[in-house]
Amino acid sequence: MRFAPVSLQILSRAKTNPYLEVVDRDRSGYHVIRSAVFPLEFADIIDLEITEGNSRIDLEVGFSGELLEHVSHCRNNEPEATAAMLSGLEGPKNLLWRATRVVLANLQPHLRCDLSIKLHLLKRVPFGAGLGGGSANAACIARNLPQILMLNYCK
Repeated sequence: MRFAPVSLQILSRAKTNPYLEVVDRDRSGYHVIRSAVFPLEFADIIDLEITEGNSRIDLEVGFSGELLEHVSHCRNNEPEATAAMLSGLEGPKNLLWRATRVVLANLQPHLRCDLSIKLHLLKRVPFGAGLGGGSANAACIARNLPQILMLNYCK
C-alpha cells in the first residue's frame, strides 16, 4: 500500500528562563530543577516532509538574514569561521535530527512502512544565546512527530 506524503510547518518558539534553581539530581544523573519559562514571540520554522522511503532522516538548515549577520559579526566577519560554526548545525549533532531519530526508532515497530523524513530548519532564534532554540526544536518534533506518524502510518 502506498501512503500519501505528509508535509507541514511547525513553529518552534524561543523562550526565556528568568528563574532556574537546581534542586537535586535523579538516579540517572539528570538535574531536578525548578524554573519559570516564558515563550517569546519569535521562532525557528521547521518544515517537515514524510514520505515512504528508506528510513532516512535528512536535515537542512537555513538562516534568517538577521541571524546570519549576527553570527558573521560575532566571528569578526571571517567567512571561514562563520562557515565552520554554521556547518556543525546539520546532521547527527543537531538536537532536532537526534530527536527525530529517537521518535522514528521508537515507533518503527508500529509503522506499516519505512519512512523518509526531510527536515528544513529555518533558524531565526540565535543559537548559544540561552533562548532554547535547539531544545525547543527537539521538543517540537518530540511532541508533534509521534502524533503525525500514528495518525498516518501506524498499523
